[in-house]
Amino acid sequence: MIFPKLNKQGKPTISWSMINLFYQDSFEWWARYVIKKPFEPNKWTDFGSKVGEALEHNDFDSFSNLEKVVLAKVERLDKFEEKVVLDLGEFEVVGFIDSASSDFSRIIDYKTGGKDKFHKYVEPDYLQMHIYSCAVRQMYGKAPESAEVHYITREGRDNLKVAYKSPVVIDMDITEELLDETEKVLRLAFEDMSNYYLQKNN
Repeated sequence: MIFPKLNKQGKPTISWSMINLFYQDSFEWWARYVIKKPFEPNKWTDFGSKVGEALEHNDFDSFSNLEKVVLAKVERLDKFEEKVVLDLGEFEVVGFIDSASSDFSRIIDYKTGGKDKFHKYVEPDYLQMHIYSCAVRQMYGKAPESAEVHYITREGRDNLKVAYKSPVVIDMDITEELLDETEKVLRLAFEDMSNYYLQKNN
Protein backbone atom coordinates (compact mmCIF):
# COMPACT_ATOMS: atom_id res chain seq x y z
CA MET A 1 0.00 0.00 0.00
CA ILE A 2 1.36 3.42 -0.97
CA PHE A 3 0.87 5.90 1.86
CA PRO A 4 3.14 8.54 3.42
CA LYS A 5 3.09 7.13 6.96
CA LEU A 6 3.63 3.43 7.72
CA ASN A 7 4.21 1.50 10.93
CA LYS A 8 7.17 -0.86 11.44
CA GLN A 9 5.23 -3.63 9.71
CA GLY A 10 4.59 -1.44 6.66
CA LYS A 11 0.92 -0.81 7.44
CA PRO A 12 -0.53 2.66 6.75
CA THR A 13 -1.04 4.60 9.97
CA ILE A 14 -3.17 7.68 10.56
CA SER A 15 -4.15 9.79 13.55
CA TRP A 16 -6.77 12.37 14.46
CA SER A 17 -4.26 15.21 14.03
CA MET A 18 -3.37 13.88 10.57
CA ILE A 19 -7.03 13.75 9.51
CA ASN A 20 -7.78 17.15 10.98
CA LEU A 21 -4.85 18.79 9.20
CA PHE A 22 -5.72 17.14 5.88
CA TYR A 23 -9.21 18.65 5.79
CA GLN A 24 -8.05 22.02 7.09
CA ASP A 25 -5.05 22.47 4.80
CA SER A 26 -4.07 19.71 2.38
CA PHE A 27 -0.90 21.61 1.34
CA GLU A 28 0.33 21.75 4.92
CA TRP A 29 -0.63 18.07 5.28
CA TRP A 30 1.59 17.28 2.30
CA ALA A 31 4.46 19.31 3.75
CA ARG A 32 4.16 17.66 7.17
CA TYR A 33 3.62 14.04 6.23
CA VAL A 34 5.19 13.66 2.78
CA ILE A 35 7.99 16.21 2.63
CA LYS A 36 8.52 15.65 6.38
CA LYS A 37 8.65 19.34 7.23
CA PRO A 38 9.51 19.54 10.95
CA PHE A 39 6.69 20.64 13.21
CA GLU A 40 7.43 24.10 14.53
CA PRO A 41 6.03 24.57 18.04
CA ASN A 42 4.66 27.93 19.09
CA LYS A 43 3.73 29.58 22.36
CA TRP A 44 0.26 28.01 22.30
CA THR A 45 1.44 24.45 21.69
CA ASP A 46 4.26 24.92 24.18
CA PHE A 47 1.78 26.08 26.81
CA GLY A 48 -0.53 23.12 26.15
CA SER A 49 2.42 20.75 26.50
CA LYS A 50 3.49 22.44 29.73
CA VAL A 51 0.02 22.02 31.25
CA GLY A 52 -0.28 18.42 30.04
CA GLU A 53 3.09 17.43 31.49
CA ALA A 54 2.26 19.12 34.79
CA LEU A 55 -0.98 17.15 35.04
CA GLU A 56 0.71 13.90 34.08
CA HIS A 57 3.43 14.28 36.73
CA ASN A 58 1.28 16.12 39.29
CA ASP A 59 3.95 18.81 39.44
CA PHE A 60 2.75 22.41 39.31
CA ASP A 61 5.91 24.11 40.60
CA SER A 62 6.35 26.20 37.45
CA PHE A 63 2.91 27.81 37.88
CA SER A 64 1.76 30.68 40.08
CA ASN A 65 -0.32 30.07 43.20
CA LEU A 66 -3.53 31.09 41.44
CA GLU A 67 -2.74 28.79 38.52
CA LYS A 68 -2.08 25.95 40.96
CA VAL A 69 -5.55 26.42 42.46
CA VAL A 70 -7.12 25.89 39.03
CA LEU A 71 -4.89 22.99 38.02
CA ALA A 72 -5.61 21.23 41.30
CA LYS A 73 -9.27 21.11 40.22
CA VAL A 74 -8.45 19.19 37.03
CA GLU A 75 -9.31 15.54 37.48
CA ARG A 76 -6.49 13.07 36.99
CA LEU A 77 -7.14 9.36 36.51
CA ASP A 78 -4.88 6.29 36.92
CA LYS A 79 -3.00 6.20 33.61
CA PHE A 80 -1.41 8.89 31.46
CA GLU A 81 -0.38 9.10 27.81
CA GLU A 82 -1.78 5.65 27.05
CA LYS A 83 -1.24 4.57 23.45
CA VAL A 84 -4.25 3.05 21.72
CA VAL A 85 -4.44 1.50 18.26
CA LEU A 86 -7.57 0.92 16.20
CA ASP A 87 -6.95 -1.70 13.50
CA LEU A 88 -9.29 -1.21 10.55
CA GLY A 89 -7.75 -3.87 8.34
CA GLU A 90 -6.22 -1.86 5.51
CA PHE A 91 -4.83 0.72 7.94
CA GLU A 92 -4.59 1.56 11.63
CA VAL A 93 -5.40 4.62 13.68
CA VAL A 94 -3.05 5.53 16.52
CA GLY A 95 -3.64 7.90 19.42
CA PHE A 96 -2.55 8.72 22.95
CA ILE A 97 -5.13 9.14 25.71
CA ASP A 98 -4.12 11.90 28.12
CA SER A 99 -5.61 10.17 31.18
CA ALA A 100 -7.58 6.95 31.67
CA SER A 101 -8.95 4.87 34.51
CA SER A 102 -7.19 1.58 35.12
CA ASP A 103 -9.97 -0.36 33.33
CA PHE A 104 -10.45 2.29 30.59
CA SER A 105 -14.06 2.83 31.63
CA ARG A 106 -13.27 6.56 31.65
CA ILE A 107 -10.95 8.48 29.36
CA ILE A 108 -10.01 12.16 29.47
CA ASP A 109 -8.34 14.51 27.01
CA TYR A 110 -6.95 17.80 28.30
CA LYS A 111 -7.27 20.90 26.16
CA THR A 112 -6.11 24.48 26.71
CA GLY A 113 -7.44 27.51 24.87
CA GLY A 114 -8.83 31.01 25.06
CA LYS A 115 -11.93 32.14 26.89
CA ASP A 116 -15.12 30.43 25.71
CA LYS A 117 -13.30 28.64 22.88
CA PHE A 118 -14.30 25.21 24.19
CA HIS A 119 -17.41 25.04 22.01
CA LYS A 120 -15.50 23.52 19.08
CA TYR A 121 -15.21 20.32 21.10
CA VAL A 122 -18.97 19.78 20.96
CA GLU A 123 -19.13 20.14 17.17
CA PRO A 124 -20.13 17.00 15.21
CA ASP A 125 -16.83 16.93 13.29
CA TYR A 126 -14.71 16.71 16.44
CA LEU A 127 -13.97 12.98 16.57
CA GLN A 128 -10.81 12.59 18.64
CA MET A 129 -12.48 11.08 21.68
CA HIS A 130 -14.72 8.93 19.50
CA ILE A 131 -11.61 7.51 17.80
CA TYR A 132 -10.03 6.75 21.17
CA SER A 133 -13.26 5.10 22.30
CA CYS A 134 -13.34 2.94 19.17
CA ALA A 135 -9.78 1.84 19.89
CA VAL A 136 -10.58 1.02 23.51
CA ARG A 137 -13.63 -0.96 22.40
CA GLN A 138 -11.53 -3.04 20.03
CA MET A 139 -8.54 -3.49 22.35
CA TYR A 140 -10.40 -4.23 25.58
CA GLY A 141 -13.72 -5.59 24.36
CA LYS A 142 -15.83 -2.74 25.67
CA ALA A 143 -16.12 0.97 24.90
CA PRO A 144 -15.51 3.45 27.73
CA GLU A 145 -18.54 4.39 29.78
CA SER A 146 -17.41 8.01 29.70
CA ALA A 147 -15.18 10.06 27.39
CA GLU A 148 -14.53 13.65 28.41
CA VAL A 149 -12.67 16.75 27.32
CA HIS A 150 -11.40 18.84 30.24
CA TYR A 151 -10.89 22.37 28.96
CA ILE A 152 -8.45 24.62 30.80
CA THR A 153 -8.80 28.29 29.93
CA ARG A 154 -5.65 30.28 29.28
CA GLU A 155 -5.12 34.02 29.22
CA GLY A 156 -2.44 36.50 28.21
CA ARG A 157 -0.73 37.22 24.91
CA ASP A 158 3.03 36.94 25.15
CA ASN A 159 3.13 35.42 28.61
CA LEU A 160 0.42 32.75 28.62
CA LYS A 161 -0.94 31.49 31.91
CA VAL A 162 -3.81 29.49 33.32
CA ALA A 163 -6.85 31.72 33.78
CA TYR A 164 -8.47 31.79 37.19
CA LYS A 165 -11.51 29.89 35.96
CA SER A 166 -12.71 26.39 36.76
CA PRO A 167 -12.02 23.78 34.07
CA VAL A 168 -14.93 23.01 31.77
CA VAL A 169 -15.84 19.32 31.52
CA ILE A 170 -17.38 18.30 28.19
CA ASP A 171 -18.99 14.86 28.06
CA MET A 172 -18.76 13.20 24.65
CA ASP A 173 -21.64 11.21 23.19
CA ILE A 174 -20.06 7.80 22.56
CA THR A 175 -22.99 5.52 21.85
CA GLU A 176 -22.26 2.30 19.94
CA GLU A 177 -24.03 3.77 16.89
CA LEU A 178 -21.79 6.83 16.89
CA LEU A 179 -18.67 4.73 17.31
CA ASP A 180 -19.72 2.57 14.36
CA GLU A 181 -20.29 5.74 12.35
CA THR A 182 -16.87 7.03 13.40
CA GLU A 183 -15.20 3.96 11.94
CA LYS A 184 -16.99 4.64 8.64
CA VAL A 185 -15.76 8.25 8.69
CA LEU A 186 -12.22 7.03 9.33
CA ARG A 187 -12.37 4.73 6.31
CA LEU A 188 -13.56 7.60 4.12
CA ALA A 189 -10.84 9.90 5.47
CA PHE A 190 -8.18 7.29 4.77
CA GLU A 191 -9.51 6.85 1.23
CA ASP A 192 -9.45 10.64 0.66
CA MET A 193 -5.88 10.95 1.92
CA SER A 194 -4.72 7.92 -0.08
CA ASN A 195 -6.26 9.24 -3.30
CA TYR A 196 -4.76 12.69 -2.74
CA TYR A 197 -1.34 11.16 -2.12
CA LEU A 198 -1.52 9.01 -5.27
CA GLN A 199 -2.72 11.91 -7.43
CA LYS A 200 0.08 14.18 -6.21
CA ASN A 201 2.64 11.43 -6.84
CA ASN A 202 1.55 10.86 -10.44
